[in-house]
Amino acid sequence: MTKPFDKATAIKEALRQLPQTNTFDAQHFWPSEWTRPIKTTIAELGFQQDQSVWASGLDEKDSPDGGGCIVNQEWLFDLCWIDYHGRGPTREFRSLELAMECELPLTKKQRPGAVLDDFEKLIIANADLKLMVFQVDEMREAEEQFSILQNHAKKFVMQNQSGAYLLAGLVWKHQHQHPGFVFKEFPAA
Repeated sequence: MTKPFDKATAIKEALRQLPQTNTFDAQHFWPSEWTRPIKTTIAELGFQQDQSVWASGLDEKDSPDGGGCIVNQEWLFDLCWIDYHGRGPTREFRSLELAMECELPLTKKQRPGAVLDDFEKLIIANADLKLMVFQVDEMREAEEQFSILQNHAKKFVMQNQSGAYLLAGLVWKHQHQHPGFVFKEFPAA
């Protein structure tokens, strides 16, 4: 018997491995170096679960059995997994399994507003899992950002709010030997 797929656990595991599997500039943080690998990693997980994955900047492909696909086009969010029944114009939209925003501002001054602007898109999403990926210089900043985002989510009032949030902070500091991800997960309701 196979273990059921846990989106949050699979995403955390995949993102934790990402800094060790790619070659990144060890001296400088460049958002463009990280954005595509992050999107590709999350897209592949959705694709493996026969989800239709929508995100700009990725290579398009279809699963051999006609299940999921990766579409090189954004659909409301930086990346999302959509559960469709069927394909093409006759398809039926079943659910939004994942909505992801990835905001990696280059400067510390840009971060709070830019991350919050993108996170607000996730607050209104009716998705099973809402993933926010952002970058910080140190763990203390990640904890502060987690608190800010969780407080904003709690203050939003929406009927029948369901699902969960997964916040993924990429901690990047020049003194770090390896950058790494830290996570905060909490229910949407």
